[in-house]
Amino acid sequence: MIDRKLEPLVKRLMIKYLGEMEEEDLIMFVLEHLKDHKSPQKLIEGLEPVRQFIFSFKIFCLLLTT
Repeated sequence: MIDRKLEPLVKRLMIKYLGEMEEEDLIMFVLEHLKDHKSPQKLIEGLEPVRQFIFSFKIFCLLLTT
């Protein structure tokens, strides 16, 4: 039930903050985190590798377009 109600919200927020990247594994990670009632800090720690990848990818794209 939580998946059905929160999944559209999680998808919208990911698109808002990450762009058109709609990665199903990432969405499932966030939903599982919410279901397990983990702290916000644990979510940030779990998403750190993703944040680093996105930052590196954006820098790479900027380099290609210059």
